[in-house]
Amino acid sequence: MEPNYNINNNDNRSIMIVEDDNSVNKLYQYFLKREYAGTILSASEGQNAIEQCEVHQPELIFMDINMPVRNGIDAVRELRKRGFSNPIVIITSNNIHKENIQHLEVDAILQKPITKIDMIRQLSLIKNSNIHSIC
Repeated sequence: MEPNYNINNNDNRSIMIVEDDNSVNKLYQYFLKREYAGTILSASEGQNAIEQCEVHQPELIFMDINMPVRNGIDAVRELRKRGFSNPIVIITSNNIHKENIQHLEVDAILQKPITKIDMIRQLSLIKNSNIHSIC
């Protein structure tokens, strides 16, 4: 039985999924739509995520590392450089040790394949929060 995280959300909040594999992206959206009342934004690479962040300022970002155009590591660095302080969760299929990406100031690392429960746990980071970013 899946745990109930009882996430209360505002419709004006948003989270972002940055994933270049369209089928994986849709799966993550499916997981989140059932648990999250806010808007779910989507980007297929890091540069597009940065551009969307400037406009939408998501409360939480799920960021894949290996992507074309601009990878997740570069995108996280740029977002932090621009002052984005909301949670960023790295998603990777690589066996990355936390020490190797601690300098990125990420809030969590999820190893693929991730489950609905993994994503819901990360959503609990923003439960009842009033986080505001300055992208």
